[in-house]
Amino acid sequence: MHARTCFYLIGSFLLVLGMLPVCAAQHPSITVHEPQALVTQTQQVGTRLIRHYTFVVTVSNNGSAPSDNITFFLIDPELHSNFSLGNCMLQPGESKQFSTTDYPIAIQGAFLLNISWAPTSPQVPQDQYNSGVKSFTIGGATTKKSTPGFECAFVILALGITALVYRKKIR
Repeated sequence: MHARTCFYLIGSFLLVLGMLPVCAAQHPSITVHEPQALVTQTQQVGTRLIRHYTFVVTVSNNGSAPSDNITFFLIDPELHSNFSLGNCMLQPGESKQFSTTDYPIAIQGAFLLNISWAPTSPQVPQDQYNSGVKSFTIGGATTKKSTPGFECAFVILALGITALVYRKKIR
């Protein structure tokens, strides 16, 4: 009888805990989307070919709280210097576009483009919700994406062969 009473008490306690509202932490979730890179001009300077780009970068807040005032930077792939794209505060679900015009790059072929973001105010501490860096490959050939059908068929075939070999060893 004592065990049954303990069981009912524990079960009732867990049921009450399950009915309590769950408090979810609210925070922004900043996403930097794949930038659009448009070549606006090409010029030859000595032996170097310089391409002038216009970059259009879309950022959004997919979180449940407004963001701090955040500054977004384009990190120059050749000079490793920061170029400010702009700053903004994003409400939950809000998106904003930043663009650069006539941005010269002397790298030929595909290159890595880094976009970083951090709070505009130095008094706001950086954390995983209001700062980060995202890298994109701009230019060059796009890579062919793999389809899962081939991999699945290969695994099923390997399992079938293993089952046949195992069955023959048992006999």
